Amino acid sequence: MNSGFQLADKPMSVSTAITSCFKLWWSTLGSVILFSSISGFLSMLPALFQPVESSGTPNLTPDIKTILIGIVVALINIIPNNAVFAKVIHASHNTPINSSQAMAVALTKYVQVLLFMLLLVVIFGIPFAGIGELQNLFSVDNQTKSIWALIIAVLFLTYFIVFLTIGVYWTLTIPILISENINFISAMKKSFSLIKQGWWYTGAVLSVPFLVGALAQVLLRSLIGKFSIVIGQAIFMPLNVAVLVVLYEHHKMRSGNIEHYVRD
Repeated sequence: MNSGFQLADKPMSVSTAITSCFKLWWSTLGSVILFSSISGFLSMLPALFQPVESSGTPNLTPDIKTILIGIVVALINIIPNNAVFAKVIHASHNTPINSSQAMAVALTKYVQVLLFMLLLVVIFGIPFAGIGELQNLFSVDNQTKSIWALIIAVLFLTYFIVFLTIGVYWTLTIPILISENINFISAMKKSFSLIKQGWWYTGAVLSVPFLVGALAQVLLRSLIGKFSIVIGQAIFMPLNVAVLVVLYEHHKMRSGNIEHYVRD
């Protein structure tokens, strides 16, 4: 699993892009496993602090402490995630960097990635939380509340349609931020510009590795329980990164705007 892979120098078909995602993932997994394992451990921390009910089952309604821990973990987790992006992006050009260089890139890009993530929370996270809270207020036990349940279901459906549509346009924002010296607004605009002529292509390439990773996570969960978060993140988070890097390179070549990665 050593980095020795280089992407094609021309736009790829969907099948070639998907194959390249798995090849890039496999060739870089060994070099990024430390950062992705740290990310997996951090992702598991909120679950460890989740309050337990008297019956011994986890309380699905998080308390303030759990929420605060989740926020802190998310803020810290940006660093190893950025480092994985840096290493995979360099590996895609067959110009591997070491861990200290990846950390330097991760820290340099931290603020812009954080601002982008905060904007996503405002646009997608707050509406989702609001719909979820509305759902908690109503149970389906009479006709009036059944009508509210239908309204909530429509809101959830609308939310996911908007999320999937807009979210795909912004999928390249982080690889652009890690690769280029621009702010998060410019990166979002560039991501939208690159994908606007290839939305369905992007969705198709995203779907296969996502389904593979999701099914593997379910299998791990059934075998080893909550610690599957660490192992799953360590193994399959680099696959998600590889997918975004492959898409980024494809769309740059397709648009005729081939740029070289500039090291920070």
